[in-house]
Amino acid sequence: DLMTFARPPKPKTEKFELSLLLREAINELTTVANEREVTLEIRGPILPLWLFADRGQLRSALVSLIRNGIEAAGRDGWVHLAAGIRREELEIVIEDSGTGPDEESIEHLFDPFYSGRSSGRGRGLGLSTAWRLAQEHGGDVTYSPLPDSPTRFVLRLPPTCVLAGNVRKSA
Repeated sequence: DLMTFARPPKPKTEKFELSLLLREAINELTTVANEREVTLEIRGPILPLWLFADRGQLRSALVSLIRNGIEAAGRDGWVHLAAGIRREELEIVIEDSGTGPDEESIEHLFDPFYSGRSSGRGRGLGLSTAWRLAQEHGGDVTYSPLPDSPTRFVLRLPPTCVLAGNVRKSA
């Protein structure tokens, strides 16, 4: 994880379908979610969007964000994913039923080795690695809460990662 954050390999781009990527990330974490009694769910229809990016890197970024949500949601919690196009960018929204970070933690969410959890519970590289891999694609990961909403992170990818001819709709 540290090397992925510090010196990620140059993205090896390929064409792939977004819904397949989302399902792969969820499948990778189904056992972890079941052990913690957290429900993982894709919300709303995922339009047939084709991407041109490094599938492995984006899967790693999504897995990091979803794992963060699972850990934050707590027993009987949930993690929801949604995706769509907004302002020409792909947005993948990851929401969880956790309480969200405290005010002091927000400015450090993407710092490597920072963890808002108690000592010994995690390396503090998940969010920073997801952010770094998104940056490698010209994108970003942000903590983007809405008023009176659950904890919400958004992974954004630029139009250069979204193949022409895709259906365009807001997330």
